[in-house]
Amino acid sequence: MSNVVTKAKLVKHASKYDHLHGDKQIIVSPSGGDFTSIQDALNSINDATANNRYDIIVYPGIYHETFTTKDYVNVIGQSPSLCIVDYDSGDGANSDNYSTVYATSTSLIENLTIKSKNAKYPIHTDFGGAYDLFIKNCYLWNQGDDGDAEPGGPGIGIGLWQSQHLTMEDCIFNVNGRSTSPGIYLHNIVDSGYYRSFVCKRGKVINAAYGIRLHALDGTDNQSNDVMLENNEFNVTNAEIFLDATSDAIIATWNRMLIGNTLRKIYQPNLTQIVEQIGFTRRIKCAQTGGIKKGDVLIINGAYPGYAKNTSVANSAGVVGVALQDLVNGEWGVMQVSGFVDAVRVNGTTPIVAGDFLVTYIDAQKGVSAKGTTNIYACAQGAYALADSNGLIPAILLPTTYV
Repeated sequence: MSNVVTKAKLVKHASKYDHLHGDKQIIVSPSGGDFTSIQDALNSINDATANNRYDIIVYPGIYHETFTTKDYVNVIGQSPSLCIVDYDSGDGANSDNYSTVYATSTSLIENLTIKSKNAKYPIHTDFGGAYDLFIKNCYLWNQGDDGDAEPGGPGIGIGLWQSQHLTMEDCIFNVNGRSTSPGIYLHNIVDSGYYRSFVCKRGKVINAAYGIRLHALDGTDNQSNDVMLENNEFNVTNAEIFLDATSDAIIATWNRMLIGNTLRKIYQPNLTQIVEQIGFTRRIKCAQTGGIKKGDVLIINGAYPGYAKNTSVANSAGVVGVALQDLVNGEWGVMQVSGFVDAVRVNGTTPIVAGDFLVTYIDAQKGVSAKGTTNIYACAQGAYALADSNGLIPAILLPTTYV
């Protein structure tokens, strides 16, 4: 470790990730550095802690290797176009046994191209203990297996266990044209309800069938986890989001928050009640005698996570969302979280009932149609009535505004 230098001598960092960076740096370079291998650099560090962090600085070059991250050790390239980790196991028949990067640590991976061939994923994060992992500005390219009719696969495979949190920003996921693969594959783990989360911002999925495959495992219905997709671009052939679960109750363990993505279709082959679940969603528990109905406008009843139907315009300020399924008292389900509340006039003669889905028309009168139909739930401009009205509706909910 005699070659460790302070970061001020090499790289000036100026970003919101500054708090993750260490005061100690190790240089990986094809020549002239401390190591020629990222894994060798990682192996040399045995004293990293939250108060003693390291940055491994990767200089331009092609590194034919696989590596496993460590807590409080960051791996930072200088540019994805110049710093390339290119791994080929050479064992296409057993490719599931390999990945280019194994990452289950509190650390940062940044500015790298990571390619896999005859391996499962460019980055695989599964198992391990609690962590906060950040992946920034990386190009993840799955080249598939030798002999495959459609070589390719997900750019990252994620299995989140209890208290594991992954944030990705400004990454590209190249599936290589495989017609069944998502750019991102994500699943939870059957455990005792511990919270976990995944955030992906400003990502781009290319040459893929799906943007993200969100897999909720059987037996996870006691969980409430978050996945946020913000301003991502999905260049896909089938659907941007694949909700993969055996029931509505299971997939509801993932609270989906979708903001500003290119979103046309959600594929959910085994689900029935939540086709209109676009925008902010949240898992809820019915706390109303007699239950609540799909389309009911909800307020918190007592303490979180109990919810009940709003029956008064006076309570409009406390509205939190709209039920997306029928629920009996005590049953868990999912709601659309409130977006904007606004006052509008009814356009038409059919009375509006609280909970009706409406279609908006942008005109001088700010009119809205009467009750919409189920095939309009994915409309880019839509609203739920918060009160009965034959004229002025004091407030309505716009759940799809952020999509």
